Amino acid sequence: MARGFALLHLKNQFILILSMKDRQWKLEVPALPDNWFNLAFTWENAGLLKLFVNGQAIPSPKPMTVSRPKDAFTEFVLGRPNNSYKPEYKMSFKIDNLALWERALSEQELKSLFEGKL
Repeated sequence: MARGFALLHLKNQFILILSMKDRQWKLEVPALPDNWFNLAFTWENAGLLKLFVNGQAIPSPKPMTVSRPKDAFTEFVLGRPNNSYKPEYKMSFKIDNLALWERALSEQELKSLFEGKL
């Protein structure tokens, strides 16, 4: 029931979800690399959710209509859903250089970031 984004690991599959009050994007992610990798996603209200794994774009399908009258869970959490402490929902990982932008970066800007040129 919350607006925001989540990267989940359920049943040996990664799922990226972006939710707004009236729309939700859901992207099933192919297996992620076992070693260190770059991960980013972009979204524009009029466009699609895109995930980038080491610079390779994975676009989402069109959003589905949903109804979210209020935000029930408003805490920003890394490594588990913000609505559960159950161990099966925890994801073990290491993060370096976490960044959030107020606009969608272009594919070229993301590639420059991954290459350390921006």
